[in-house]
Amino acid sequence: MKPLLQKRFDETMRGLLPEGGAVLVAFSGGMDSVCLADLLLHSRTGIRFEAAHCNFHLRGAESDADEAFVRDWCASAGIVCHFSSFDTESVARERGCSLEMAARDLRYAWFETVCRERGLAATVVAHHANDNAETLLLNLLRGTGIKGLTGMPVCAKLPVPGAETPLLRPMLGFTRAEIASYIRSRGLSFREDSSNADTAIRRNAIRHQVLPVMTALNPGFLDTVGDEMRHFSQVSRIADEYVGQHRGAVVLSETAHGMVIGVPALLEQSHPEYLLYRLLEPFGFPPAVPESVIALLRGGGTLSGKQFFSPAYRLVMTSDSMLVVPQPGPDGPFREGIREGDSCMVVEGDGVYAFAGRRFHVRQLPWSPGADPHVPEGTVLLDAEACPYPFLIRPWSAGDWLVPLGMRGRKKLSDLFVDLKMNLLDKEKACVVVKEDHHVAALLCRRIDAAVKVSSRTVSVIRITENG
Repeated sequence: MKPLLQKRFDETMRGLLPEGGAVLVAFSGGMDSVCLADLLLHSRTGIRFEAAHCNFHLRGAESDADEAFVRDWCASAGIVCHFSSFDTESVARERGCSLEMAARDLRYAWFETVCRERGLAATVVAHHANDNAETLLLNLLRGTGIKGLTGMPVCAKLPVPGAETPLLRPMLGFTRAEIASYIRSRGLSFREDSSNADTAIRRNAIRHQVLPVMTALNPGFLDTVGDEMRHFSQVSRIADEYVGQHRGAVVLSETAHGMVIGVPALLEQSHPEYLLYRLLEPFGFPPAVPESVIALLRGGGTLSGKQFFSPAYRLVMTSDSMLVVPQPGPDGPFREGIREGDSCMVVEGDGVYAFAGRRFHVRQLPWSPGADPHVPEGTVLLDAEACPYPFLIRPWSAGDWLVPLGMRGRKKLSDLFVDLKMNLLDKEKACVVVKEDHHVAALLCRRIDAAVKVSSRTVSVIRITENG
């Protein structure tokens, strides 16, 4: 058994690190990580390794005994081992997350640090075929998109912001039974985590109660699941390609805090609901939101002002676009009286707005047909029906244009700046009211687009005055 498993392992590692080098092994002291360390210790690939052990202090003396076991194992094998202790419960409370998520984030961030400091080529973990099947079933229980059906990749990046180190899983093709057989054949000792028997934990319930039933119904269940996950991965790549090809046509602007999605462009796509789902996914919107939005758009009802919510963001509908913006909050981008944003701002109604170092007073007013449409310097009037609340203000960008009053053709803002003799500082602070993509409704507070001008049919106007 040992030579066959060793051969398969070495073939996998050569494919992942063809030039050899040194890696970091996540070494808990459990059966799986002992198997991984022993396979690397006896590998003919020439790959060297160091070990890393995390003590999360979640099981009292048992956690300390695991650390002592790893110290003894590495000392006897002549392997450099790095140790770190975490107050996992405190971190979970501070971050408002589960112990499992806190431990995951802590260990991966530390692995990235160790790899950078030690010049190690990758972090290697002992996930195997059973783990992959358990993860798939867990994702199905929670609800998941196509990516949740693809399983764990053999090679990925460490799930840490800005991580550069690869995360390798060379044992994904091994079953737990094969690993146990290897351990027995080698006479290796290991530590058993007592919490693994607690079926109140979902993963353990799947491991001890669900997988045995599935395997009894289909002895090749793990192979079947592995094949299906590979197929799902292909489908996921096709879906990613579709989103990449059509994203640019639909997303009118994007910032670190949100985005603007064009409604007409979205509805022209062959799969608008899926495209919207993928666009909203990073902002935490549940799958029901894109379904509801597309139904609303196709129903032809009133759109402007409708909102949908995720825990941290909201989707605000306008007449021809959707604005993804952060939720209001005491520490968020919206504050009493003044509503701020780093790169864009939603104007939801009358009020005073501060943005990009400028301050705007916005108010909707009734309009009489005989009223004088001329306005003082520093003020613009927009037909409220042509530019209703809510609308978006953002900094101007290259390619922005409007149709100035009295002209038939469009004019780039960059050319308009020259006509208005705006200096460099004025240009840097220039803001626009978004209409659609680079077609802007107004250059604040200097010029408006002909499509939003006050006319004989105007019944109310939006007046925007700077520092008024």
